[in-house]
Amino acid sequence: MAGAMAGQASAAGIAIQGGGASLQNVVQGQWLANWGTSTRKISGGSGLTYVSDSSGRCLNNWGFTGGSLGSPTPMFDYCSSDDPPSTAQIAASNLLTGTTAVTVPVTQAPVAVILGIPSTVTGLSGQVSLTNALLNQTFAGTLPTNGGFAANTWGALLTAAGKTGLGGAGLNTRIKVEGRSSTSGTTYAFKNYLAKVDSTTWLRFNDGTTTWPSGTNLELTRCSTANSGGSQLAGNVAAAGEGAIGYANLADAVTAGFTNTLASHAGTAADCTTSAPHLIAYALVQNNGSTSPATYGDPISSDRANVRTDRSDFTTTDNRVPSSYPSGGGSWFDPSSDPSLGITANRPDAGLSPASNKYGIVAVTYMIVFDDYQTGALGTAYGRNSPARSTTDVEDTACNYVRYVVSASPFLGIGGQQFLSSTTGPARYYAALPTNPGTAARNNAALCG
Repeated sequence: MAGAMAGQASAAGIAIQGGGASLQNVVQGQWLANWGTSTRKISGGSGLTYVSDSSGRCLNNWGFTGGSLGSPTPMFDYCSSDDPPSTAQIAASNLLTGTTAVTVPVTQAPVAVILGIPSTVTGLSGQVSLTNALLNQTFAGTLPTNGGFAANTWGALLTAAGKTGLGGAGLNTRIKVEGRSSTSGTTYAFKNYLAKVDSTTWLRFNDGTTTWPSGTNLELTRCSTANSGGSQLAGNVAAAGEGAIGYANLADAVTAGFTNTLASHAGTAADCTTSAPHLIAYALVQNNGSTSPATYGDPISSDRANVRTDRSDFTTTDNRVPSSYPSGGGSWFDPSSDPSLGITANRPDAGLSPASNKYGIVAVTYMIVFDDYQTGALGTAYGRNSPARSTTDVEDTACNYVRYVVSASPFLGIGGQQFLSSTTGPARYYAALPTNPGTAARNNAALCG
């Protein structure tokens, strides 16, 4: 492994462009900046870019989900997705490209439950804590009547969440579920968590698509004409999401102004159809399964151990860490250990051990590269004879970068996983890979090129 890294470090390279998962947007910017300014940087550092869009766009770009190679443009040099391709999708891409796709886990990040409570709710302050049952019912559209308020209303939810002394017309407002308007890995991670809470309702919706249970009062994000990923959904709830509940990766939620304490937000018109003042916050979420009394986790905490350690063991549906992880061109979505749910970091009971305030809704996110950029239709698409952008340069640069990202020791400066141990700045919104999947990630990255 060390030899492979050393060889790549000295290779010539060019500027590259990756794209896909919005969950990776913040950390990709940090990784690219660190990698591009290293004393051992690869050439073309000033041109390193990342297009934050969606996992679906990324998977379509390389034919995993039925798209044509490089469509829509641009054609990415590496693909990022929170929704790892299945065995069937990998086979489809391999057939289209004429080479082998390799999935590499790169980091983990909490998915925050974001609230846009009507400002006409009075007497409400502090934090909102949601049990797993309430979270499930709210997003499925099956929240029962509570406290004299109709089903699926803010009054019913807040009453069930233990809030008292409330008033105002906003309590009668029906909860609007804000969902991503395109296929999204963050959506997959969130639905996957709900499937672990209630498999009967959610197992058939356990994907990143825009399909939700029929009872859900769903509004797909509309606040931006371009789908800018998780920031679009977080921005929509912050800017014009009166009466809405949604989900977004922690980095996007914090950037949009969400904290764990309710605060007034003026609302902005932007290009949305409605705008009104409302209260925003992200919720604390139950982390001891269905146990009573409930305990709750916060997606961000001043105690790094509560954010970084076991919020984070990769688990199967029964919460056991697999004895091995997919290698080579294998799928991280449907490994043989758990063909229905794949390997995820979601744990509704994350707080049971070893500390009580772990957070359970955690997305694993991946980079996807190829074992050979110079063969088949993929090599042709890159233009293997183009002097300005040769296939060899694309391969050297993309492979060099993914090896940097998963490095747990100094490589081209500070390793990508080392960076995630920082307690300040954007790194605090992410977590490094645990030991065993981290080893699998480095082994898979070594196959690139």
